Amino acid sequence: VQREIKEGEAVKKYDRAELVACREKMLSVLSAFPRRGTGKTFSAGVRTLYKAVGGEKITDSLIEGAEGAEKQFLSLEPLEGVLAEIEAVAGERTYTAREFASVLRSGLEALKISMIPQYADALFVGDATESRIGRSRVLFCAGLTEELPVAAKDTAVVTDGEIARLGQLRVDIEPAIAQVNARAREMLALNVCSFTEALYLSCPDRKGGAETARSELFYYVEKTYLPAPMSEVFPYDCGARGPAELRALGLHDAFTEGRESDTVRCSSVVAALDGLGEGERLHRLLSEKREKVPLASGLWFRGEFSPTLLESYFACPFAGFAMRGLRLEEREERPVLDTDTGSFVHAVLEQCAARFSEFSSEEECRAAAKERAEELLQTPRFSALADTKAGAYAAERLIRESVSVTAASYRQLTGSKFRVNETEETLTLPELSLRGKADRVDVSGEYVRVIDYKTGSIDDAPVSYYTGRKLQLQLYLLAASREGKPAGAFYFPAAESFLGEGEEPFRMKGFYCGDGEVVSLFDTSLKEGEKSAYFEGGLGGRKADKGMSAGDFSDFLSYATLVSAQAEKEMEEGVILPTPYEGACAYCKLGGMCGFTGTPRKEKGIKCAAIAEIARGEGRK
Repeated sequence: VQREIKEGEAVKKYDRAELVACREKMLSVLSAFPRRGTGKTFSAGVRTLYKAVGGEKITDSLIEGAEGAEKQFLSLEPLEGVLAEIEAVAGERTYTAREFASVLRSGLEALKISMIPQYADALFVGDATESRIGRSRVLFCAGLTEELPVAAKDTAVVTDGEIARLGQLRVDIEPAIAQVNARAREMLALNVCSFTEALYLSCPDRKGGAETARSELFYYVEKTYLPAPMSEVFPYDCGARGPAELRALGLHDAFTEGRESDTVRCSSVVAALDGLGEGERLHRLLSEKREKVPLASGLWFRGEFSPTLLESYFACPFAGFAMRGLRLEEREERPVLDTDTGSFVHAVLEQCAARFSEFSSEEECRAAAKERAEELLQTPRFSALADTKAGAYAAERLIRESVSVTAASYRQLTGSKFRVNETEETLTLPELSLRGKADRVDVSGEYVRVIDYKTGSIDDAPVSYYTGRKLQLQLYLLAASREGKPAGAFYFPAAESFLGEGEEPFRMKGFYCGDGEVVSLFDTSLKEGEKSAYFEGGLGGRKADKGMSAGDFSDFLSYATLVSAQAEKEMEEGVILPTPYEGACAYCKLGGMCGFTGTPRKEKGIKCAAIAEIARGEGRK
């Protein structure tokens, strides 16, 4: 919205005057909310927003058609009360926009306004874990997702270690989080038992656009109130055709593979489906060699289709389906995980990169990175580090590394002709129904480059791209450069590491257009015949394999859409076979599920020019 509305072909299908008016209105709204400000400043911004969108007129029109309690329910007067309270309590306190949004959300959620039907005078509504529900004839429990029973998180300013030390001084702080959670579970159990005639439980399929899982309460209720099957002959847990067919196929496979000797259970499922008119279809399924599971496509494509989903499929369809389709994951119980440290550096780099244009020197950039890192250490996710000397050392080390990494990224940017255009930008490729977020998109005139921050190892081998295991950067660059020219797709090593002699720290790796004009944009100080300190490439001399001509680079990128389209087709067909690429099984935690004993896939090395030629050949077809 900060950019001017274009003229010419780009907007010829729109009313440009209306677009300009909308943009001006949006800018006036955005100007009311600074990045940082006092509680009074943000409260005034909310009132400005309310007036800008005509909130009073809208609510008045709604209230006109309401009667009685509905008028109070539709009124936004409580909003002013919340804002006034914030100003009174924390009007002079400075917040970031995200912090103020959290404070405002908490205040609004605490209002708890509910409507009770006029003629249902015996209806009682209460929170499942915070209310004491009296004896009722019929009980409805709605919204039973995995968030119930409620499990409070330990986000207090006093850590468990400090509580223990206070206990030694005979200072007790209670209740502990474990006690709070136990009481919530107890209250939920008591409330669910408070009916005399009927109990109804429900769980939404989706909440806020995301899929949900059923609460564990369903399991306990089923075990408590539902009678067990009279016989094990027929598995009653498959009440729909799809699950029943999968159960029959599973029992059949267990028998043919020698893991099951009793055919009665399989026969009973087959007979039941036969009675429903599904026998012919089921017998056909049992006689076929099943290398595909068509029902799996519903799980593959149930969420946003992302580049990482494609990469996991090419690494191993079975493991990709288990982790991305079934969404299986390990339970982690450490206070600060290894992946958290990478996320820490990534978060500091991301937020500072958005402000690179504001910094006048590297020293200013370092100061901002240090300030952001110290703020991040105060958040619940990392505050536990301060409990021990080892944690304090790790925290100090994280700050130093974050500052060093951010400064290196700033030097690379100021040493080039590129400038940051977007950070964490959502990019789409409609032809693939694909959506993802790029860490950073830089532009220089009509040229575009995409940068992905990597705190771990970097795999930029052409064969990884060729086999589909590393497609993300190329797909992002295709999406980002639709209205420009692709210049490069780079990984930035966002971590300090040991280097060999002559190696440059933080040098970007990836694929790029190797034409002299474009290479000079990456490094303005680069001279003929030299290698750049900013990226793995140079100017003049023998052209590197990853630095291609503009034509070859365009074909090289188009290869990503070809293999992605093929993967989508196979996933739609239900391909979930365990066919891992070499090395995919080394650290895979699903070995006990798939039982793969064959030879992994492997490809010999390939040049970028050969990949471009393959794409050209497919294009000619």
